[in-house]
Parts: sequence; structure tokens; C-alpha cells
Amino acid sequence: MSEFTMDRLRENLESLKMKNTLEILDNYLERAVAD
Repeated sequence: MSEFTMDRLRENLESLKMKNTLEILDNYLERAVAD
């Protein structure tokens, strides 16, 4: 996922008050990159 896309997704989730979803997604993507 491009950096731009991730930034937009993060902004949208924060504006929608979906911080928990954002944290889960961040953790998932970090694991995917590490593997």
C-alpha cells in the first residue's frame, strides 16, 4: 500500500472516530511488512 494511500486512510478513519480500527489495521500492516 502506498504511503499516500495509508495517510489518507488514517485521516479518514480518525475523522470517522474509528481509532480502534486504525490501530488494528496498523498492527496488521506492520506484521505483513515484517513477514
